[in-house]
Amino acid sequence: MLLEPVWNTECQWIAVRAHAEAAQLILLSPMLTDSALAKLPCLWESLDGTLPADLPEPHPFVMLLNNNELALPHPQTARRLLTAPSEDPGLIAGITTLPSQLPPKVWLSGTWLLAPQKPDSRPNPSKPVLLELLGLITSDADTPAIENVIAKAPQLVFSLLRLVNSVAVGGGAHAESLRQAIAILGRRQLQRWLQLLLYAEQFGADSGTPPLLLLAALRAKRLEAWAGSDALPDIKPDAAFMAGMLSLLDRLFGQPLAEILGPLPLSPELSTGLLAGEGPLGNAIRALAAIEAGDNTLLASLLPDTCSATWLQTEVNACHWVRKLLASGGA
Repeated sequence: MLLEPVWNTECQWIAVRAHAEAAQLILLSPMLTDSALAKLPCLWESLDGTLPADLPEPHPFVMLLNNNELALPHPQTARRLLTAPSEDPGLIAGITTLPSQLPPKVWLSGTWLLAPQKPDSRPNPSKPVLLELLGLITSDADTPAIENVIAKAPQLVFSLLRLVNSVAVGGGAHAESLRQAIAILGRRQLQRWLQLLLYAEQFGADSGTPPLLLLAALRAKRLEAWAGSDALPDIKPDAAFMAGMLSLLDRLFGQPLAEILGPLPLSPELSTGLLAGEGPLGNAIRALAAIEAGDNTLLASLLPDTCSATWLQTEVNACHWVRKLLASGGA
């Protein structure tokens, strides 16, 4: 079972697609209700167009899809929602390359967002600082050293203060200086938000939240949840989170990952998994790719126990955290 974000043509996260057996919907329903995903439609494909008999109705979080193809002007698989066709958008699933033209109000899923992003064309003075910070983060540098580097880029200081003062992060605390921001966040959260800023700061302030940031955050939260389990043994949660964030930097900067991460003091586990694609971490990253492609069969072949209630909750928790990140406006 896996959860796949569904986007609209404005790159807004508009729904969730559940790749699950009918019986799993019974477990999934209350988990969605208690999460930040509660207001998002949850799309589920039913071959016969019906819900499980014991799923309470009306159910606001599950919308059915059938196998009727739409006559849309591109080769991707297309399906329509089982409600009034004039009111609901179509879903184009499994997109790997975004078509040049799309019908209005269409919803999209697939790996097209993993194509190298086009950053803001204007000069970004924060970029070299961000790369320097990346080196400090991976080497577990002292907080004063991190503080001194952040201070080199005023826009980065502003972004960090905005993050800390958001309701989702600060919890009512208000920071007026970089030192206060670091004190409120704490060492562990500071490192995590700096990793998020690697993505957020590569795009203009008026560009909204970059979808690639959300995908990297999803990778990070999933790997963090898998850390120490059979899916990702002998990897600590913070290292797993970092691996997820680092794994998409090649898409962000348009460079091979080895060029970006090669000079960094990565642990052997991270280096083997991220750069060589080997070991438990390499296997876990392949599992992430399977989730992003909506490939339940490949996912099940790579990881154990992807059908249990524990796994379902892990998927919901990861999407919940990223949805809260988006809602906070901090990114």
